[in-house]
Amino acid sequence: MVVVSCFNKVLGCTYYGFFMTFEGLASMLLLTMITVDRYIYVVKHNLSKQQLTKPIIITLTVSVLMTFGFTVSPLLGWNKYTYAGVGTSCAIDLATENNNGQSFVITIRVIYFALPVSLMIFAYGSIYVKVCTTFQGYQNKSMK
Repeated sequence: MVVVSCFNKVLGCTYYGFFMTFEGLASMLLLTMITVDRYIYVVKHNLSKQQLTKPIIITLTVSVLMTFGFTVSPLLGWNKYTYAGVGTSCAIDLATENNNGQSFVITIRVIYFALPVSLMIFAYGSIYVKVCTTFQGYQNKSMK
């Protein structure tokens, strides 16, 4: 993909930027869903027994469609894909000066960084507390 984007300047850069952005954003949502699944299994153990595959499939589908919508947006005029760094890779234009591009970057940062990271901190913090309290309960029972 990098070679194609180097030789075919406009179209190659657009394809490369689109696919790399899609994969990166989709990976972030997938990691968030894995975190939520672990939280449900460890902390809310009674919910994990009722977990069905239909909500998981719906969540995956919605996240892929949402990510597709955000990666198509630069092709439709909300920001753009441009060369990054030394000009061998393409990405979303993060250094744009216009409000249109800045609003896209802020939206991406909130939806694909701030919210998932906050959710992960909460979930893994809750898992840590649950494991510590459970471990202390086992220690207290074994000492008696």
